[in-house]
Amino acid sequence: MSRLPLLLLSILVLVSLPFEVISQNVNAEKTILLNLKQQLGNPSSIQSWKNSSSSPCEWPDVYCVEGTVAGLELGNKNITRTIPASVCDLKNLTYLNLNWNYIPGGFPKVLYNCTKLEKLDLSQNYFVGPIPDDIDRLSSLRYLYLQGNNFTGNIPPQIGNLTELRTLFLHQNQFNGIFPKEIGRLSNLEEMALAYIDFVPSSIPVEFGNDLEGKIPDGLFLLKNLTNLYLFKNKLSGEIPQTVETLSLVEIDLAMNQLNGSIPEDFGKLKKLQLLNLFENHLSGEVSASIGLLPELRTLKVFTNNLSGFLPPKMGLYSTLEEFDVSTNQFSGQLPENLCAGGVLQGVVASENNLSGEVPQSLGNCNSLRTVRLYSNNFSGEIPAGTTAREESREGVPDCHKAVQVTSLLSRGFGIMKKWMISLERNFRQRFRYWEQSGMQT
Repeated sequence: MSRLPLLLLSILVLVSLPFEVISQNVNAEKTILLNLKQQLGNPSSIQSWKNSSSSPCEWPDVYCVEGTVAGLELGNKNITRTIPASVCDLKNLTYLNLNWNYIPGGFPKVLYNCTKLEKLDLSQNYFVGPIPDDIDRLSSLRYLYLQGNNFTGNIPPQIGNLTELRTLFLHQNQFNGIFPKEIGRLSNLEEMALAYIDFVPSSIPVEFGNDLEGKIPDGLFLLKNLTNLYLFKNKLSGEIPQTVETLSLVEIDLAMNQLNGSIPEDFGKLKKLQLLNLFENHLSGEVSASIGLLPELRTLKVFTNNLSGFLPPKMGLYSTLEEFDVSTNQFSGQLPENLCAGGVLQGVVASENNLSGEVPQSLGNCNSLRTVRLYSNNFSGEIPAGTTAREESREGVPDCHKAVQVTSLLSRGFGIMKKWMISLERNFRQRFRYWEQSGMQT
């Protein structure tokens, strides 16, 4: 009989131990969070964090997993102080969001003690100076958001040691120096943005723009999980790597750089690609016909380069193309017939090339179309039916002082039949029946 109470007592002790440990952790984490609030200057947005009997897991902006604090959502809380080292006393912290605040100072190395940190968002703050060379001490990081700050200097090559990274956003800063080839080692990378973004929040009084130089590393297009690549408006030069194995890519934006050479033929293998922006570079050669076969392509912008040859003849036939801009190049041959096959085409801009033949009749039936600019080519024949809404200019008569000027017939904001801007001047070799039937002389 005396052994039974002893056995029951042992069982009760063993069962109660986990609850005691969790209770101790809860109390410890509560103390840590209250100290953190004080060190951050007691921002009014988290005044509800109080020393009460409630678990911190019930506090706003605190997220727990299995009863322990795993995440803090402190974005847009008007925080103006540096990040306290005490935040890493939360030993299970995996997610820390401090975006859209006014946090000053250099990159917060105190976070190196957050050994389980997987997602760090410090974007849209007042951080300055370089990203430290030992940033790879945050070895568990999967998502790193540093955009919208005043970081300067080189992007350290050690960032290539963060091999768990899925997302790397460094845009809207003031980086300069060479594009680190070590980024090509980030085999799990899915999204990367190092571009200039022409959007500046009103709370940040400077204009941001990275100024990266050098070549695009060959390894970048070998990252099999990469889905979005934004490197526009830098000073990148050299050729685009020709071997492309990033078959998951959805968007590529390399516009406004100093890239030369040809567009990789391997881009024609990117069956998920929706956006390809390569405009304002020094690219030459042809656009591979295989790019015109991409089933998901919606936007193709390659204007202001030195591209030549024929345009992909089946462009738009197998995809729902929305934007097509190949202007200011040296393309020859005909405009592709099926640009509006998907029925959602909004713009065709092919001005300042050597295109010839007739304008595709299908454009006349494209109800989604809003902009057509085909001037400075060698087109001939008639304007497709449906594209000549007989809108008059402000003066009541079309402007005929150029070889053919159709913009005055369709509207630059004055039309009521179709909201188009269509420009075909310096083009056609034949007079249109419309001119002849109207008795107008050119």
